[in-house]
Amino acid sequence: MIEDYVPEILMSFPPRISDVVRPWVEISPDRVALVEAAGTWTYMQLASVIVDARAWLLDSGVRPGDRVMIVCENCRAFVAILLALAGIDAWPVLVSPRLSAREIDEIRDHCTLPAVLRMQRSMPNGMARPSRRSRIWAQSASAL
Repeated sequence: MIEDYVPEILMSFPPRISDVVRPWVEISPDRVALVEAAGTWTYMQLASVIVDARAWLLDSGVRPGDRVMIVCENCRAFVAILLALAGIDAWPVLVSPRLSAREIDEIRDHCTLPAVLRMQRSMPNGMARPSRRSRIWAQSASAL
């Protein structure tokens, strides 16, 4: 039965979600890790972007235990930011840009978020944006 293998399966996972890319960098650095219409990243490229995103988040004042709202469509940059936040023990609050501004504000207020990260590429005209005055980092997804 599968239940007999659960402990073994769990032990095969990396200790932290932010470490999930590391074994692939060692085994297959040039293998494609992520694909989207804008292009692809290999595992080595993804690892590099995660390091850069982590440094950018720390330079922006994000600290362990902070909650950071990510308003973003699914994209390569989203994965990098998510793993970078996990690497500094910050808590991502994942929000679809398809929500209304009011819905985004309510989530932000409920979570008492000090910061919102909005990926520009995923926020076409007419899409919701947080309306409250908060620290908002507008980062171009292509810059990551």
